[in-house]
Amino acid sequence: MFWGVFLGRLVEEPASWFYLTWLPLYLKGFRGVSLMNIGFFLIIPFLALDLGYMGGGWIASQLIKRGWSLNRARKTVMAVSAFCMVAAIPAVLAPSTVGFVLLVSVATLGHGGWAANIMTLPGDMVPHRLVGTLYGITALGGGLGSILFMQITGKLVDMQQSFNTVFIIAGILPLVALVIILTLTGKIELMRLPGITEEAVPAGLAAAS
Repeated sequence: MFWGVFLGRLVEEPASWFYLTWLPLYLKGFRGVSLMNIGFFLIIPFLALDLGYMGGGWIASQLIKRGWSLNRARKTVMAVSAFCMVAAIPAVLAPSTVGFVLLVSVATLGHGGWAANIMTLPGDMVPHRLVGTLYGITALGGGLGSILFMQITGKLVDMQQSFNTVFIIAGILPLVALVIILTLTGKIELMRLPGITEEAVPAGLAAAS
């Protein structure tokens, strides 16, 4: 489960930092949007991101209330979120700026839903006193992946004079992360660790109670 979360964050999190870091430059340099209008356009994808953060956790909690297992609820929301993030691919191919913004907003909405659940997994997996440690280590995976992808983005854009390849990669990475979560983590449940008797309250269950 640990390696699933670590590698899942390493693979998916670069996509979110790509949007946060490169969208203004892309809109100005490749879509011809003025500096005054960039802020207006970016309200939409970042508002969608916030809605994803709130909605992803809320939906998982509602599914648990309806009798779904923690494992099924988390993975279902994450799967839907990952497919939402594929919208980055048609977004970069959209002929209009408005079409691009709306499609990339679907992608940022998906990232918010994904993040709300993968960041909660340490609380689902280990006793309370180990949650901070596990979260920090898995966050390191997300940070390392993001640093690498930011470097690759700059080199690809300079070389190709286009963001097309980068957006395609950003749309594919969440699907790779989803495969990692579905295959490597196994069943999401509280780990039984030798010498540790304190039990965690899974965050999803706590929210549903």
